[in-house]
Amino acid sequence: MDSAERVDLRSPTDSAREQIDQVVGALGEQQARLADIHQRLNTLRCTAESADGLVEVTVDASGVLTDVRFGAAARRISLEQLGTAVAAAGREASKRAQARAWELMASFSSATGQLPSSAGVVPGAPA
Repeated sequence: MDSAERVDLRSPTDSAREQIDQVVGALGEQQARLADIHQRLNTLRCTAESADGLVEVTVDASGVLTDVRFGAAARRISLEQLGTAVAAAGREASKRAQARAWELMASFSSATGQLPSSAGVVPGAPA
């Protein structure tokens, strides 16, 4: 086998290595991005106030209640009205948290389309 034939044999291998390196690099970037999104979801908090301003409720990314604050006027209303105000503020805060969490996850989903195709690396692999 002469040197020209050896170069021809190495060329596809080198090309495959470069493509594999690109895929590994892209996967590393995606892993870092996913870790960042995970951290953001863990610290995500959304707050909403009842329409009457009596109650302010804070929830985490899952919609779990983390804080409730009552305005001074909350002492002068019935427990039923207070419960209604807490529930309404909680629903709004949860809605905001869910929307923000979906935005974060969507940003990751759209970025995963940036991975190089495996078709050029592995013959017969899906694109």
